[in-house]
Amino acid sequence: MLAWRGFHFGFGPLLEGVLKFFANEASDLIGLIEPFIKQRLVGLKPGDGWHLTLYPHWTYSFVLMWLLFGTLARTAWWEGNKITAIFLVLWGGLVAIVAGALSGTVALEDATSNMVMAFWPIAGVVVFYLGYDAWFTAFSRGTGDTWLSTFEQGAEWVLTRFALPGVLVLVVGTQADKIPYVQTLASPGLTLLAALVVAAALYFLWRGATSSRYDDGKTPWQRFLTNGDTHAALDMLSVMGGAAIVVWLGLKGL
Repeated sequence: MLAWRGFHFGFGPLLEGVLKFFANEASDLIGLIEPFIKQRLVGLKPGDGWHLTLYPHWTYSFVLMWLLFGTLARTAWWEGNKITAIFLVLWGGLVAIVAGALSGTVALEDATSNMVMAFWPIAGVVVFYLGYDAWFTAFSRGTGDTWLSTFEQGAEWVLTRFALPGVLVLVVGTQADKIPYVQTLASPGLTLLAALVVAAALYFLWRGATSSRYDDGKTPWQRFLTNGDTHAALDMLSVMGGAAIVVWLGLKGL
């Protein structure tokens, strides 16, 4: 759906018919919340004469963020942390809707503004992880550790792993109109968001692999396969990889 709408790909008749059906269903579902979002945006006025408009591409950011948040919630559930999983579903859903809606206020008129669309999803990921850190600190910190010291450690991890790289990417993105290849992309911002999802999945895969260094009686391969980060990474990569295969089949005329 994202490739079809975001990059204007021409697919074969079967896939295009299926996508149109799901697009109508998704529109009906999103239509339940979109009027509420638009009403909230009316009250936000960045300046005199400025009016925020919600463009349809806000759902692209929402879906890609939810792919990350929902995967982490599913992993927490799989590990037996049912309460944490429910919290992540609710918190992640709220952050994804708000950040997705804010990214949808950026008009995709050129490569530079298109790249700016990615600012809000990146900020949303940072806010999501800070909330996750606060939750974890409140209920899972070690005996004798203070809430503030434990939270600061988690916050430092969030800032170094997500916030700083995100800022760097966005700074480079402001020069997108000067990069020849980027100018040829139908949606540089969406391309960036998809790449960031894949990068996050690869990071989780690396965390799962490095966890095999611990000595808990299992083989490194067993620790790797049962690690929550590995499961999160494989979930995300399977979705992105499966979507890529469907896109390839559609471009081949399916």
